[in-house]
Amino acid sequence: MQWQEVREKFSNEWVVFEAINAYSKDGFRCMDSLMEEGRRQ
Repeated sequence: MQWQEVREKFSNEWVVFEAINAYSKDGFRCMDSLMEEGRRQ
């Protein structure tokens, strides 16, 4: 699942996710692919 998909699908919820593919850039952690672990409204 891509971050844009998460934002559209769960726009008004807290989402817990696991980064499947991530890297560091300019002091930030960037995630390319995510797996949903849970959510809370």
